[in-house]
Amino acid sequence: RRPTRRRGGPDPTGALGQRTAIVSRGGRRPGRDGSDGRRWFDGGSGPDLCFQVGDALTLVDVTIVNPLAPTYVDAEALEPGRTLRCADARKDSAHAAMAQSRGMSFRPLALTVFGEPSPGSLKFLRDLSTYTVDPAGFMAHALSALGVAVQIGNAGIVQAALARWWDYGVR
Repeated sequence: RRPTRRRGGPDPTGALGQRTAIVSRGGRRPGRDGSDGRRWFDGGSGPDLCFQVGDALTLVDVTIVNPLAPTYVDAEALEPGRTLRCADARKDSAHAAMAQSRGMSFRPLALTVFGEPSPGSLKFLRDLSTYTVDPAGFMAHALSALGVAVQIGNAGIVQAALARWWDYGVR
């Protein structure tokens, strides 16, 4: 996909002000459209977003984790927040070196199914807020918007499951 260029005055969050940003979603995953799955990195599934603010090109990979999943719940009970920290580390190990070798930066954006951001995500959002006229307002809006987006996704999953159950005659 070609990047989408946005110009102009301040956006509603004040995130970019008069600066220019280029935002692009990553390519499709392998098999979804018959492509070979090549994205930002050779032959693998790469980051989900690429954007540019000023001269810096940043790749972002989004992941949603469930700290109550059977594979995580014990570790999460012993050390709250461990699931998110592990998600950040997993994404960093998968993409950061390749991004750096191509002159880009990489930032993971990990959230729980409840909308809680990881420490790396909070740092990333704080860094983005430095480009705004109202950093505190940006942070409040970004955290709220991300949490709502996750909940909308959760609702969509439930809606799809209910429709499927209905199709199979579960009433």
